[in-house]
Amino acid sequence: MKKNVLLLTDADTRTSSIEHHQIKWLTSDYSLDVVSPGVDINCKDEINYYHYHEGNFIYKNIRKILLILRLYKFYFMNRNLQSLLNKIKNNKYDLIIVHHLRLLPVVSFLSKGSKIIFYAHEYYLGYNQDLFIWRILIKDYWQWISNNYLNDSNIIITVNKSIADLYKKDFGGDVFYLHNLVPYKDLRPKTVNPEKIRIIHHGLAGISRKIELMIESMEFLDERFELDLVLVSYSYIGKLYIKKLKKLASQNNRINFPEPVPFDSIEKFGNQYDIGLFFMPPSNKNEELSLGHKFFQYIQSRLALAISPLPEMKNIVEKYNIGIVANNFKPESIAEKLNNLTSNDIYKLKLKSHEYANKYDIRYNEKLFISCVNNLLKNDGN
Repeated sequence: MKKNVLLLTDADTRTSSIEHHQIKWLTSDYSLDVVSPGVDINCKDEINYYHYHEGNFIYKNIRKILLILRLYKFYFMNRNLQSLLNKIKNNKYDLIIVHHLRLLPVVSFLSKGSKIIFYAHEYYLGYNQDLFIWRILIKDYWQWISNNYLNDSNIIITVNKSIADLYKKDFGGDVFYLHNLVPYKDLRPKTVNPEKIRIIHHGLAGISRKIELMIESMEFLDERFELDLVLVSYSYIGKLYIKKLKKLASQNNRINFPEPVPFDSIEKFGNQYDIGLFFMPPSNKNEELSLGHKFFQYIQSRLALAISPLPEMKNIVEKYNIGIVANNFKPESIAEKLNNLTSNDIYKLKLKSHEYANKYDIRYNEKLFISCVNNLLKNDGN
């Protein structure tokens, strides 16, 4: 009989890469329940989906008064979560995989001896430290969750070595990492037009990422370069930020804002470009240690990479010679490095990305993740 696994996330599994792939890996060998705000209709016949959402914008923000009052247990147990727990509280799970810190307390209501994997996409205590509202409202709440629930996990998995080391230092226990890889794509590098070098940055429009610095860097780049910003937002604040960025870039006709493409088309879409740009300052500890799936999508798109000197990305770029690293976090620095490249230099970097694309294929994560799950359940005493 198949063992029962619950995958719990507050991200839409159709567009959140890590959960999306784990669901595919788990369905053949385990009976899988998924809690998520979004349902993948291609898998709904194989998986028991439970829809969960924290509520609408007004409801979520009114409830933040509970954070100010430090009434964390009341804040955590919102009406939608209570409704969800009523549906699944009698289910028996051999393993619960919980993604993202804010849902970690759910496990205390459901575990009943279950093995627990906490999948940390970030170093949450270093998240948005640069934002005053986060420090006032969220920081202590996430510290409370970490102190009270994180050590209930049998294993913590995170996305790179630096973040794994932080969790190990702060909380101990078994911690390892899997890079946020994407599937290998059978693409080839496009040749570079020396008169029109195309740069792309795609991803979440997060204020802490200081995307305006990439816009500013275009003032220092020569006329060969143009920049496309393909940005998505899942919040009202993010939409306002994109509006601000468009206004900031409106005087530069070499900056464009194409519409986002479907989740599974990003690498193919990116293949038409020459350079993948990720120029971000270390606004907080989490951003400093960033190595997101965007980085690996650029590699699968067979692009040259242009990045700020953040350690996790810098190590890979310099080790495999797949791009350039700015000397500092000023827009002039990344522009200087790019201006010094010829079209032939860029094409050689794209060929290097092509050479190492196979190394950064998500199938390696599949083997390690399923091995972790199997070993954990093998030793559960059942």
